[in-house]
Amino acid sequence: MKDNPLRLDPARPITMDGVDYLVEGRQGSDLALFNTLTGETLTMTYSAVMRRAGLSDVPMDNVDKVRAAEDKLPPLQKARKDLLTPHVEEVAYGKPLDAETHRPEYDPATTTQDERLDRKAAELSPLNIRGTSRSNLKKLVYKLKGQETTGLVDGRSIRVQGPFDNIDPRLYSLMVRRVNAAKDDSTASMQQLITEICGEWADKHPNELDMLPSERTLRRKLDIITHDRYTTGSAINRRTNESARKGYQKGRPAYAPGEEFQTDSTLLDVMVRGDNGEPFRPTMTTFIDKATHCIPAAMVTDGLKGVDLSYLLAKTLSIPETRPGPNLPFNLNELRRMPWAELLIEAELDGKDTGRPIIVPSRIMMDNGREYQSDVFLAACHLFCIDTTDAAPATGTDKPEVERAHRTVKDMFVRYLPGFTGGDPGNRGKNIEKRSDLISVHTLAYVLDLWIRHIWNNLETDALVNRAHPGRRYSPNTMYEALTYRTGCLFRPVNESTYIALLPAVDRVVGRRGITINYRRYDSPAVDPYRGQPSGNKLAGDQWQVHYDPNNPAVVWLHVPELPGFPDAGSYIECPWVNSAAFDAPFERAAREAAENLAQMGYQIAKKDGHALSRRLVRGAYAAAEKEFRAAEKREAKERLAEEQGMARPTPTTVVRPADHSQVWAGVGDTGDYDLFDPDAVVDAGPRYNGRNDSAEPDSPATASQDGGTNAPGVVDPEAP
Repeated sequence: MKDNPLRLDPARPITMDGVDYLVEGRQGSDLALFNTLTGETLTMTYSAVMRRAGLSDVPMDNVDKVRAAEDKLPPLQKARKDLLTPHVEEVAYGKPLDAETHRPEYDPATTTQDERLDRKAAELSPLNIRGTSRSNLKKLVYKLKGQETTGLVDGRSIRVQGPFDNIDPRLYSLMVRRVNAAKDDSTASMQQLITEICGEWADKHPNELDMLPSERTLRRKLDIITHDRYTTGSAINRRTNESARKGYQKGRPAYAPGEEFQTDSTLLDVMVRGDNGEPFRPTMTTFIDKATHCIPAAMVTDGLKGVDLSYLLAKTLSIPETRPGPNLPFNLNELRRMPWAELLIEAELDGKDTGRPIIVPSRIMMDNGREYQSDVFLAACHLFCIDTTDAAPATGTDKPEVERAHRTVKDMFVRYLPGFTGGDPGNRGKNIEKRSDLISVHTLAYVLDLWIRHIWNNLETDALVNRAHPGRRYSPNTMYEALTYRTGCLFRPVNESTYIALLPAVDRVVGRRGITINYRRYDSPAVDPYRGQPSGNKLAGDQWQVHYDPNNPAVVWLHVPELPGFPDAGSYIECPWVNSAAFDAPFERAAREAAENLAQMGYQIAKKDGHALSRRLVRGAYAAAEKEFRAAEKREAKERLAEEQGMARPTPTTVVRPADHSQVWAGVGDTGDYDLFDPDAVVDAGPRYNGRNDSAEPDSPATASQDGGTNAPGVVDPEAP
């Protein structure tokens, strides 16, 4: 019988730290150990000796083989093992392990193992079971005594082997190099990879072509190497996956709202109309809080500029009701109260959007694009004590929350908009940019803001779960309310002046008709002192700084520099859109849609083609007029020559005689007698309405007049009898 590997023989030394010790005695949990090197006696607890000596380190190879034999064997081999196990045990031990007594012919007290082998081979011979000859049974008995029941299993079926042990290491290196080189290439098919690998092997080892496995084997090996690497899939996913950090990555959990913001931009799969009426794909930029997954602010623009990020920060640090200018509509009854609203009295709560989280970021994880490195945005972050961290180049895993949020916006919001492009060329509709129902970029920004407030911030997500019960999911607003106390303080929104200062700005001239931005005219009586006046800013060419909201074209703000002589020095003058009241006119929307449809049909001349078409028209008309004048001169010359020679003038081919106007207008005021309209008579009058008078009555007033002409249907000749 085998010795128990956990049994400790007191006569054998125990090795600790390279020194042998003998057990001299034991009292309770303490052991007295004799140091064979120094002769000293050491007293240690039993657990300390076991930890330092490592006596519990027992090989578990046999257990692993048993587990593999039980769980991973094919059904046929498992059935064969279960069938032979009691027979082999009876030969080895005289009876199966689960039997109570020995059979007389297999009793170890009266028979030998060789006799039992002979009898078992004869017993199994009529069954025609493969591998049950006497020699094979002897091998199985030997394996059974050494490896328990795993000895009855074909070792090849449970053998642990590397996936590339059966191919040449040089071929494996070649396959890995080819797959790694495909990172920045266009997507290749699996057949292309196999062909290139075989071709390169033939070039390098022309005398070892027999070392190449079959194409099916190469395909299996490449499937293992390219697993989760998108080698034959999306090129964008492949580059993103290859740029991600490899190996273990320790997470950066956020425990309080505002501890970390993530920001990124993406092109939306939808066509909208810009201020010039042309369709384009807008760019969406968002902030998302890592701890709560709330989206405090988002914007939609035609491309992204650094100053736009300052506007996004201004939206984050404010609520709609504290922003100057027109506000977005809201519904207080559909939203829950947020903790920041507790600081407001009931009068102030009336009309406030208390469903919007107020989160001030401590750090912003952002893309390393040049738009995010603008001095304006970095200065705004420095003003509010916000740290900025750049993500690694082409590494979306550094900001996974905002990347996943953009995917959800595309899947759950964008696809329900008119002008959805499908996400890729294969799913794109026909003539999307020519649709008449495309919305404007400002309408898209408004609808996106509503969707974030009502849907996203209240939608439960798999990223926010109860750690004790992972199957319980929460929404961003729920997590915001639960984690607000961790911030240690409450934040207040920025005031109007700070909000306006963070908005993008352009330099414009204040003219007699006001300010023009993006084809819109803005004006206010308060700018009268500055019309046609220089601003004093020589860097801007004496133009005035005008701040605007990229997603709200209803108003702009003129900044008055702090200079002597300016009555509003240092302030912002609000200038509304002059033509905004036109949207309230009756049938305004129908008129705009009709005009847009006619314009798309080509019923107008583009402004850029005006000069070219004018040139062609003027030159063509001038040439035609000159030709006509020359022809007229030639005719007059011929007539003069004919008169001088005594010849009569030629008679014109067509002579138009003037009409007698008195006869044309005679009897216009006399309508004559007429009958009331009879609907049943319309059927009989059908041929007359179709211009056919062959079936009409001869004396019908609608078919014949005195001069034999035909009148229009329903018109009565006043002179008819």
